[in-house]
Amino acid sequence: MKFSIITPALNQLPYLKRCIASVADQQGVEVEHIVIDGGSTDGTVEWLNTVADRYRLTFISEPDKGMYDALNKGVTLALQKQGDENLPDNWQQTTGNCDDEIVAWLNCDEQYLPGTLEKVAQYFTEHPDADAAYGDVLLVSPDGGLLTCRKNPPLRRAYILADHLYAHSASMFFRSGIFDSGLRFDSSWKAVSDCDFILRVLKSGFRFGQIKKYLSACTMSGENLSRQQAGIEELKAFRRLSPPLYRMGRPAWNAFRYLEKFLRGGYAQALPLEYELYTEDLDRRRLIRARAASCKFRWDGNE
Repeated sequence: MKFSIITPALNQLPYLKRCIASVADQQGVEVEHIVIDGGSTDGTVEWLNTVADRYRLTFISEPDKGMYDALNKGVTLALQKQGDENLPDNWQQTTGNCDDEIVAWLNCDEQYLPGTLEKVAQYFTEHPDADAAYGDVLLVSPDGGLLTCRKNPPLRRAYILADHLYAHSASMFFRSGIFDSGLRFDSSWKAVSDCDFILRVLKSGFRFGQIKKYLSACTMSGENLSRQQAGIEELKAFRRLSPPLYRMGRPAWNAFRYLEKFLRGGYAQALPLEYELYTEDLDRRRLIRARAASCKFRWDGNE
């Protein structure tokens, strides 16, 4: 099974290095990593030029309209055959292939855990009716220390419409047919377009499966777009567009979500919890053993 992993980047070189290393060491699957850089000035382009062959990645660097515009470019590359004459000249080096089956995106401050793509490939092989899948995620500090274990209830439109996208995009994977259908990110949103995208995927009738395993880790640096004031305000604006049933019934829908999460074991984690991440050393992952863990996370006043 083939994977196309897309990473939007802009002046986040230290985290980008870890992200790329976490994709490159995935075993048992065929992977292409596509980095869409928005014109970084921190040495990103120079570093990518020196490691592109080592990490078997493709990248372009040019101005864009934000993260979701970059993701749309990456999807185009992932679905196009190499040398397609309809692509711009500076896009001709892509290794994209129309036969790629699984497309996902991983932001600079995120990493895949060891064996993630092999687990995802196995899930899709065993569940041919699933159009997409999502798993659990660890939220960590910049040094890799555990902040929160995120285990999610089933992905439901009602829960998302009432509040936010509670399943983390770093642990989401999509069959390419979803993008072949024409679905793309709305680049007019700067922080919540993934929420809008998942709602449209669900509305279109595509089916999500759940992988009850930790698949990725997200570094909570304090600079994450969703944690910034602009992102919080955009989420509030997005909520105002929800139908009254979900907007006004938000407390009730959230109560249902919390209850379902509790009943499915979403607030429990056996200890110690061991996981491996790239930190300062890009040649090997660091083994981290957490002896305390919370399954709750406060984000704009929400779990």
